[in-house]
Amino acid sequence: MSLSSRTNSKTASISSFGALLTSSVLIAQLRRKLGPPPVLHTVRGVGHLLR
Repeated sequence: MSLSSRTNSKTASISSFGALLTSSVLIAQLRRKLGPPPVLHTVRGVGHLLR
């Protein structure tokens, strides 16, 4: 494996991790704004559901 492919792989995993954190923060902020009772639910393997 060349250095450039290892670097690209590492960069891709870091950027996808950053996107995951960003979406988690946005979902948390939305849940806080909607307040109780919980209206926004996480569906594992699918995404989020608004009920």
